[in-house]
Amino acid sequence: MDEMSIGPVILDLRKKRGMTQERLAEAVGVSPPAVSKWETGASCPDVALLAPIARALDTDVNTLLSFHETLPREALLNVLKEVGELAKTDGPAAVERIRMLTRRYPTDTQLRFQLSSMAMGFPQLYGWPGETKEAAWDFAEEGFEYVRRHGEKKLWPIVTYLLAGLLVNRDRLDRAQELLDSLPVLPLAPQTLYAALYQKRGQPEKAWEQARMQLMTGGADGAAGPGGAGGFRRPGRRQGAGGLRGGGGGPGISALPPLYPTGGPRCEDRRRGGGVGKAPGSGPGD
Repeated sequence: MDEMSIGPVILDLRKKRGMTQERLAEAVGVSPPAVSKWETGASCPDVALLAPIARALDTDVNTLLSFHETLPREALLNVLKEVGELAKTDGPAAVERIRMLTRRYPTDTQLRFQLSSMAMGFPQLYGWPGETKEAAWDFAEEGFEYVRRHGEKKLWPIVTYLLAGLLVNRDRLDRAQELLDSLPVLPLAPQTLYAALYQKRGQPEKAWEQARMQLMTGGADGAAGPGGAGGFRRPGRRQGAGGLRGGGGGPGISALPPLYPTGGPRCEDRRRGGGVGKAPGSGPGD
């Protein structure tokens, strides 16, 4: 049995069901430290405990053991293409297909990362209605959080950046700022997300300062943000209802970041408003 595979599965399923380690331990008949060791990969459960663990977590033994742990690259590309085509015509079906793939490959972090990125962007790309949009964003948020905990270290910064953008769009501003503050020194451009975050907090001067910094340090080529807004009006000047706007009178600042951010300043050059920011070199903290 692969200890490193079953541990994250138990941890993820337990948290999804709102169970404590103590509750799971009681249901299975072991001590809480034993559950902790399973989840961290220090040990694995006895084979006789697999069925009780699966019942307690409302799943099956196959899911616990992750027999189909990852998709081969070609299969992954085919799956993503299939989901992309389905999303154009049937949003609810696309969301259900995404969920089914995650249930089938629960520990494939690359698959989760790609599906979560798609679920984040599809609602705005294809104009999905509120209920479908929220279902897709629920999946994206859960998926990004999973990849932050269990994915490759190299994915952590971009997943953190994408999750922060999603949460700004969902008005979860405290968590979004916590994520932005945790980013290490990287060639990303968090000014765009800080601008959107401060705008939603009702702090237009701070939003303007972040937008101005981006334009001065590399964002003036039109890559100022996910929504394509190439410029911003300073607070106090004439603006539309959308708040800070692009030079062409387009939509207000979009909080959803591009999947592959480019054109922005390096993080070591940025100055965040209000004393926000973590010391360079800091990394994943959870």
